[in-house]
Amino acid sequence: MGHETERPRAEPRWRWTDIVMVVLVIVGLVILVRLLGDVGFDTIWKQLRSADPTWLILGLIAAQLMLLTQAVVLRGASAVPIPWRPAIALQAALKVFGLTLPGSASRVATDVQFLENFDVRPPEAILTASIEEAARGLSRV
Repeated sequence: MGHETERPRAEPRWRWTDIVMVVLVIVGLVILVRLLGDVGFDTIWKQLRSADPTWLILGLIAAQLMLLTQAVVLRGASAVPIPWRPAIALQAALKVFGLTLPGSASRVATDVQFLENFDVRPPEAILTASIEEAARGLSRV
C-alpha cells in the first residue's frame, strides 16, 4: 500500500507581525529623531525642496551602491556561490538591524544564519561573517 506524501505548505512571504514590526521601527525612528533634535517632517521637507536634484539623485544611487559593494564582499568571502538578490537583500536588512540592534554581534549572527540557509557549514559561515564584518570596519576607517 502506498503512502501519500504530504506536499509542503507554502510559507507566506510576509506575516502581519512583519508589517507591525516595520511600522513600529518607523514610529520609533520618528520619535527618536524628534527627541534628539528639533527636527520634524517640515524641516526635512524644506531641506529636500531646497536640495539640488542632481545631488539628491546621486546620493540615493550612492547609498544603494553601498549595498552592492557589501554584497560583493559577502559573495567573495563565501566558499559557496551566493545569488546576488539574496545577498543584496541581506545587506539592506542588516541596515535596519543596525538601527534596532547596534553592534557587530547581531550582524555576524544574521550573516551566519543566512549562510547556513545556503548550506554553508557553521565554521565556514562564522569565518565568512567575520571577514565581512572586518571589511565593514575597514570601510569606516
